[in-house]
Amino acid sequence: MNNSGSDKGLRSLGKLKTLQSLGLKRTKVTDAGLAELWTLVQLGSLGLDGTQISDEGLNHLADIVSLVRIDLNDTKISDAGLKHLGRLPKLQVLYIAKTEISDSGLASLGTFPKIKRIYVSKRLTPERLRAVRELLPKIDVEQDRQY
Repeated sequence: MNNSGSDKGLRSLGKLKTLQSLGLKRTKVTDAGLAELWTLVQLGSLGLDGTQISDEGLNHLADIVSLVRIDLNDTKISDAGLKHLGRLPKLQVLYIAKTEISDSGLASLGTFPKIKRIYVSKRLTPERLRAVRELLPKIDVEQDRQY
């Protein structure tokens, strides 16, 4: 979708039951629009970076159990939103640079059943990055090159 994408366009996409990847980077999609995606039962990858979605919107994603990768860089997501994503049984990769996620939220990622890799801000100091890696020893913690 281009940056003029909106919730109305997502209603049409909901009909594409075999869609496997969807990029909504920097579009006008809202939390309400994410509710339209529940029918995308084969969706494995979803890019929401730079959108206005919030924790409430992530509740709608919890029903898309096929999701493996989600990009939430540069969004208003916080610890509360991560709780919804914890219900995704196949989620392996999560981009969370430039969000409002705290240390407590980061720690909760250790309980996600399949999470293998997270991308955090490139602005983290080496000490802070080391601390995050120590907090999540079974998860590959990388710095996002863009954020």
